Amino acid sequence: MLFTIIGSFSPLDGDPWMAYCARRALDFETFESIDGILRPSLLGELQGEDWNHIVQENFMLRFITDYDYARSKHQEIGAGDLVGVKFSDHDLADDRFLGFDLIDGDCDVSLLTNWGNDIGMINRALSPSALVPSLPVIENIQAELLHRCGNDPHVDGCRIVSIYRILPGTPSYGQLGVNPKPSP
Repeated sequence: MLFTIIGSFSPLDGDPWMAYCARRALDFETFESIDGILRPSLLGELQGEDWNHIVQENFMLRFITDYDYARSKHQEIGAGDLVGVKFSDHDLADDRFLGFDLIDGDCDVSLLTNWGNDIGMINRALSPSALVPSLPVIENIQAELLHRCGNDPHVDGCRIVSIYRILPGTPSYGQLGVNPKPSP
């Protein structure tokens, strides 16, 4: 699992939240997508020790490779959400699993939440948390987008990611006997 620290986007944001939901013509309860426009990375400029804990390839500089460092950076930043992300080996049985996102080849823009508002199959598949709960459904969406819009730079190289809630204070993965359950 990789980790990222991103800005929050929720009903607490008032007018921007209402405008987004109105533009999408959807009524989200939460926003768990890792879309970099609506939930930008809070890592800032990477320095020194950061480079020992960051994925340094394929536009993935906003992803941290180890939990303890991610937690430490999140505490240092003091804002936003610490989120777990998997690009493969998706674990739907993990109690922290929230759903699937489809991000562009630059690992930044969500094709579900910030691209393709006119594609009905995406809107119908989104849960109230702005993610797709089913792997076969997200795979179908990806295949359809690649077929219909494969030359678009956002669609070309798009990747399915599973998103996990990571709570502050969760023990190190090395210390876990089982996956922690998120608080209600």
